[in-house]
This record gives sequence, C-alpha cells and structure tokens, in this order.
Amino acid sequence: MAKKAYFIENINEEKWRFLINWVRKKAFYFVVVKEPDRIKTGFFKTERVYPKDLELLKDLLVEEYDSKERWHCKQFFSSHFYKFRIDKKVWKLLENETLLDLYLNKGIEDPSFFDINDNPILETISHEDYAFVFLENKEVQMFIKKGFEIVEHKWGVD
Repeated sequence: MAKKAYFIENINEEKWRFLINWVRKKAFYFVVVKEPDRIKTGFFKTERVYPKDLELLKDLLVEEYDSKERWHCKQFFSSHFYKFRIDKKVWKLLENETLLDLYLNKGIEDPSFFDINDNPILETISHEDYAFVFLENKEVQMFIKKGFEIVEHKWGVD
C-alpha cells in the first residue's frame, strides 16, 4: 500500500499515547537523537560515552551515528543518533513520558519509528510537539476521528 506523509502538531499526552499504541503494531526500529554523555579524561579532554538515560536499551543498539540529515532534509549541524531494535524495553521507556517530557527530563530528542525496511512510520520534533506520520489512505480517517488535525506533507515542495 502506498503511504503519504502527514504533518501533526499539538501532540498532547492523549495523542502521544494513541501514536505510541498505533506505532507499536508496525515498528521494527526506534531512533532517537541524543548527545553522548562525556567523562573527563584529562585537564582539557573528555571522552564521549554511551548515555545513562539510554542504558535500558543498550543491548538493543543496532547503530550509533552522526548525520546532518534530519526530518528528510539537510541541517546546518550534525546530530547524534541511536538506532535500536524494538523490544518491550522501548515501550517501557516510553510508557510514562509524554513526547515533550522525554526531551525535557531525559534529553531524548525526536523519537522516531521505522519498519523492518527502514521506511519511516512516525517521526517527531519533540521540542515543538510535532510529528510526521506515514499513513495508508484507510488510516487517515481514523486519525481524524481521534481528533488529529493532519495536513498532507510533500517533502521538498513549498
């Protein structure tokens, strides 16, 4: 089935719970932006280490990388990404946090979900309470009935 990208804003706690339950049935990978922790190794030296806030997911880590690609466009700066296999530990991390709380309390930014072929399902911009969802036609009405105001988004089109 062909999917289209839709933009959502004002993701409150109820909408975040709906999105998590919806994506739970589809996702294979979980990706977050988070700067590594730093430990002091010398007078002016630090070393990047795996973040404590993601310790629960360490055994699920698939990939860690830096990229300027974010939200399907090139950024001016590079971000640090962690990509995990989906497991019940991911849902445990997310179950008691809102999208904005993940960012403010844990520094976990822009949680996103991908299918087994690395196709996006749900991508977020946590500090703005925004998301992009990739929906089949039959899912659009379900989102509207749940109170989402969704706007079709065409990448690279003004």
